[in-house]
Amino acid sequence: MKRNLMVGLLVVGFLMGSVNQPIAVQANSTTTKSITENYVKVDVDVRLQKKAYQIYSKPYGYEGYQTIDNSTAYVGNDYTVKQEAISGNNRYYYIVYGKGKAGWINTKGFTKLDRPIYKTLNKNMKLTSGNYNVFTAPYLSKNSRILSKTQGYIDNDYVVKKQAQSGGATYYQITLANKQMVWVNANGFKALAKESYKKVSIAGNITSSTAALYTKPYLYKGSRYVGTTAKNKGRAVKITESAITPKGVFYKVNGLGWLPKSSIKEDDKKMEKVQKLLNSKYRSPNYGIYVRRLSDGKTATMHGNTNFTAASTGKLPAIYYTQKMINSGKIKYSSRYENKRAINNMPLSYQPWGAGVLQYEPWGKYFPIDTILKWTIQKSDNQGANFLGYYGGNQYSSAMKKEISKVVGRQWTSWGKVSAKDNAKLIEAIYRQGGKAPRYLQSTNYDNQRIPKYLPVPVGHKIGDLYDLAHDVGIVYAKEPYVISVMTKNYTGYEKISVLSRDVYNILK
Repeated sequence: MKRNLMVGLLVVGFLMGSVNQPIAVQANSTTTKSITENYVKVDVDVRLQKKAYQIYSKPYGYEGYQTIDNSTAYVGNDYTVKQEAISGNNRYYYIVYGKGKAGWINTKGFTKLDRPIYKTLNKNMKLTSGNYNVFTAPYLSKNSRILSKTQGYIDNDYVVKKQAQSGGATYYQITLANKQMVWVNANGFKALAKESYKKVSIAGNITSSTAALYTKPYLYKGSRYVGTTAKNKGRAVKITESAITPKGVFYKVNGLGWLPKSSIKEDDKKMEKVQKLLNSKYRSPNYGIYVRRLSDGKTATMHGNTNFTAASTGKLPAIYYTQKMINSGKIKYSSRYENKRAINNMPLSYQPWGAGVLQYEPWGKYFPIDTILKWTIQKSDNQGANFLGYYGGNQYSSAMKKEISKVVGRQWTSWGKVSAKDNAKLIEAIYRQGGKAPRYLQSTNYDNQRIPKYLPVPVGHKIGDLYDLAHDVGIVYAKEPYVISVMTKNYTGYEKISVLSRDVYNILK
């Protein structure tokens, strides 16, 4: 029993002593089994795109593989890959890089490149877009690099001898001035047009401010864009040549260049017919006549610069200037002013009696300027014109006189004497500045006589009468609006103005 107890204690003592003793482990006793090698022959062009990918001596996981480099220094380089390896869920390309170095990189670090399909061409093309890249080789092909944008080559002509399909698009090879051969997306080009010129002799007016100007017809060899017609809208021009282009007919304007026919309104000779009418029937000095088409500025005139007593057409300056003050915000339509004796006592005041209704209103009453503007136009209100001159024109101030002088093109100090041309310029200025005045001119107490009487279209006009004088000046809202201004004396009368207006309309309509 004692012997058995002793043996038991010795065993326990041995076991307890062995807990703190080191256990020796043989090096490499546990190893990872290498991946089965699987190589595949390939033939692809690729571009190294990503940094920090490891370069291995063998595909990662293959027996004996080692890290020998990383991809950072070689990003952007292109390679032709002949061998690929599969390692688990990854694939690796074998590349020769640097100076005689070689190794394996995960395929995720690369972008596959296209191998372009080439075709021989012989096309005359013009580079028309500046939004494309210029490449050393077709996009997404081996050794393709961006050199620049096409902006610096717009309107240059090239003979394209080769094209390539690459990266899902077509590219043209062109030779730059420095003899370098480069590639550009075919969408940046247009084919040069077959040239077809014709000598012409046409008068017209430029009607567009945005039409393109070229040194030669659009898409003709040597044609270059030089700007727009922004500074030439309304300009009368002489056309000497026409040409057919992919964008339609182009006209040559001497001293300007080539522009689309659609941007020019050819002279229809209608105003010449109006002038012949005036020459044949209205030569009498009893007339002062001025006609101007608003679209192109063409005019016809008979004694158009002869001064007549203005009568109520002399109210046009006050109407124009009051509307200008309203448009500029210096006066509101609702601004109310006092009807007082001072308005009739200015040096340029009309006699208050005669036409109009303001003369019957009490002194001290306030009126919106809009009401008086309407009465002055629609009722030819004499005292209303004084009201406008006093409040709208600041008592015919020097600023107002300067503005009216600018409109009529001469020094203006008084409404008393005026020519048909002066009145035409004033009513055109009223028309162009807009506001309520042009609308009021289309609805007056005198719309059944003179200029509007026989016309089937709206007319905005201002009449004037005094003794033997009968005047009218208006905007005729024909298909192409025009101004007609007629001054008469020696009892020429309303009806002759109406007949003249009808004759002019029948030509210009």
